[in-house]
Amino acid sequence: MSEYMTADEVCQKLHISINQLNRIRQRREITFFKFGGAPRFRAEDVEDYAERQCIKAEKLSRCARVEKAAEQPVYQLGQVYVPGMKVV
Repeated sequence: MSEYMTADEVCQKLHISINQLNRIRQRREITFFKFGGAPRFRAEDVEDYAERQCIKAEKLSRCARVEKAAEQPVYQLGQVYVPGMKVV
């Protein structure tokens, strides 16, 4: 059987306020159950929610950074130079 957590326990685990948890519940972003009118959350559902909120870092190699920088317009003497543009 799964371990169920109260709203206060979830708030402490996720470091959020009870109001934020209520908004998450209203948007149905986290699974919850009601026992006696009080919401309860399974520990694995809380972990799944936390994992879905993870934003992966994008590590660019030096070559990728140079290519990405080359895509940006270069300003020279008030004009815009775009790589690949003919300079007259």
